[in-house]
Amino acid sequence: AKASLTKVVSGLADDTKLGVVVMNNQPNWIVPLGPLDKSEAIKKINNIKPVNGTPLGERMKTGADALLALRQKEPYGSYRLLI
Repeated sequence: AKASLTKVVSGLADDTKLGVVVMNNQPNWIVPLGPLDKSEAIKKINNIKPVNGTPLGERMKTGADALLALRQKEPYGSYRLLI
């Protein structure tokens, strides 16, 4: 999963806004939703450690709520939630 996400991040346009929420018991946002910093995002993704539990529904809602809030502020563009 980390290798796949790293590949996705590497291919994103520089003007992309990115946020990464992990699906385990670590803090919700390892990369806060905002302007893309590829090297910092990849570093944080590579530091993800497996931990017990997967609150999938809760984390999906966290990501979706953040995208909806951003879309209200910035109504133009493309918004995607990758799970």
